[in-house]
Amino acid sequence: MTTTLSTALPTDLHPVLDAYRTCELATIAKDATPIAWPIMAVHDPATDRFTITTCIGLPAKAFNVRHDERVSLLFSEPRGSGLDQPPRVLVQGTATCPDEIVTAPDDRLDYWRTLYARQPAGALYGSNAVLRRFFDWYYMRLVISVTPQRITVDDPPDVPAAPPVPKVAPRIPGDLSPLTAAEMMQYTAFGEAQRRLRRYPSVVLTTLDPDGFPRSARVRLSASTGRFLLPDSLEVEEGRASLLAHRHDEHTWGLSSVAVVGDVRRRDGRLGFDVRRVIPGASQNPVTLVAMMREARATAGRYLDRRGLQRPTVPWQAYALLAHPRRS
Repeated sequence: MTTTLSTALPTDLHPVLDAYRTCELATIAKDATPIAWPIMAVHDPATDRFTITTCIGLPAKAFNVRHDERVSLLFSEPRGSGLDQPPRVLVQGTATCPDEIVTAPDDRLDYWRTLYARQPAGALYGSNAVLRRFFDWYYMRLVISVTPQRITVDDPPDVPAAPPVPKVAPRIPGDLSPLTAAEMMQYTAFGEAQRRLRRYPSVVLTTLDPDGFPRSARVRLSASTGRFLLPDSLEVEEGRASLLAHRHDEHTWGLSSVAVVGDVRRRDGRLGFDVRRVIPGASQNPVTLVAMMREARATAGRYLDRRGLQRPTVPWQAYALLAHPRRS
């Protein structure tokens, strides 16, 4: 059963959301596509706002918020929470993200304490001089604040253990001459998306609701000819959309993710997802991981250069005391 609540987050939900290690933050890109990525959000009961940070090496979420303030947070992946089948909670609201780089944890002590508690291995990034030099961009943060406007709660789901997408050949016609270049690209993108999504038991579909706010829901997919089919019971608007699949272990480590951008369309009486492109996310493949980290560092450099800023100094000792409070 789905229940839509008022704008204020009920107090009985506070411990539930505090227990979730991650949630899916959905923002709206400049091309009006709603897209979600896994993040850590910390709720402040005093203000009823959520605090999120992203580093300047991965600034897309911040750019999207500055372009369109409408966002959503879906709490749907309970791994590591210690809760037995908690409800899924969708928070829709507005967000702000000042163009200000924060490097010191002083004003966000609760956030960093929560981050290190949920992901103890995150302290490794600043554990020695070599890693500090390479990962300083990780501590150059942009702060996103989310104010809830609508809360929707779903009863605990029956999450399947089997992969959601059976392997189905694209079934491209033997005579390729009638296919346009765009159609060929769609077939190729669908094949890649299918291969990647097969590794996950469920995915998060993000669309726009009638008011233009992102709305995410965790679903199972089935494969058809060149597209994914959505559950018949799903009620969503047609238009630009995205899929997100991600996983982590009990300590929010072993991260892997992938996003798929496309469109929700009804064809032959069935609601489906047409793939436009695949966006790789976190990976545990060493080669891919190193390449992603190098690109994030380069992106951080470009972020600073375009604003004429010097590379900020990170107060490493302050983070060390937060990560290892017993040593202080």
